[in-house]
Parts: sequence; C-alpha cells; structure tokens
Amino acid sequence: MNSTTMLITIIILIALYPFILYYQLKTLKIKMDKRWNQIEKLLKEEADESSQQIIEEIHIARRSYNKLVRENNHKLCSSLAQFIAKKHAFTQRDFFEFQGR
Repeated sequence: MNSTTMLITIIILIALYPFILYYQLKTLKIKMDKRWNQIEKLLKEEADESSQQIIEEIHIARRSYNKLVRENNHKLCSSLAQFIAKKHAFTQRDFFEFQGR
C-alpha cells in the first residue's frame, strides 16, 4: 500500500467516524432499552412470586445492563460523541442496583 492510498484510507475513516459513532451509540441504546424492559418484567414477576430463579435472572440481567451502561457512558465522554448525543438525544444512564430478598 503506497502512501497516497494510506492517506486516502485515513481521510475516509476520519470522515466516516461520526457515522460509526452514531451507529454504536444507537445500537447501545437499543440494547439497553431491551435489557431494561427485561429487568422490569423480571421485577414484576419477583413481586408476584419471590423465587430464587427469578432473583438470579434479575442479577444476570442487571450485570448485562450495567455493562452496556458502562460502555455507553464511556463512549459519551468524547466531545464528538457529546455533540452527536445532543443532536440525537443519547444520554448517560445510571447503573441499576438490586439487592434481592
């Protein structure tokens, strides 16, 4: 690969980076929303019948949700991500804490 091709590749990647970042943030938002809906459903089940299996499922979903939140919040630290976040209503989220019974 010669230097001209490398330079063109770098310029293309720089130009595409905002779109890549938007896609990553949008994907994280969808995953977090889906996981949060699962947690809410499990919490309703836990309120009805407190079983060890449901509590364990809540803890598993909590860990997965918090991992997504950590990744989302970390991505939103850059100034470009903050610009994209304001334009498309991406926000940092709080971690979910669950003590169980």
